[in-house]
Amino acid sequence: MSIRNGYEKLAGHYERPPPSYTEIDENKLLLSKESDENVKQVLGMRRSTFLLCLYLVFYGVFLVTGGLVFAVLESPGEEEVKISLIKARAKFLEENPCVKGQALYTPESRNIKRNFLFDLPKSVQDR
Repeated sequence: MSIRNGYEKLAGHYERPPPSYTEIDENKLLLSKESDENVKQVLGMRRSTFLLCLYLVFYGVFLVTGGLVFAVLESPGEEEVKISLIKARAKFLEENPCVKGQALYTPESRNIKRNFLFDLPKSVQDR
């Protein structure tokens, strides 16, 4: 391989070697005061940072608003389910006087409540 005018012959033709550190402009490597002055700022921070903060605020408002709308739309149905559960519990206690009221709050009674409340088919209840 012969070197001609700082170029090395590779694959039959001369290619320029990669630039050394001294050839790279240091202004491109380091942020200077001049580049900071050219950055658009809003309320004392970079525009991109401001837009990110604005996005996060609107996303939070979106989530809270969605939760409130969901709560408003679902509250009537939820109240009906609570009332039917209270009625089902009272009916169960009337039909089964040997069961005390506190026994319905055990973890094992959760499946009984679900089956009784939603009137699942017999094949599903037996599992």
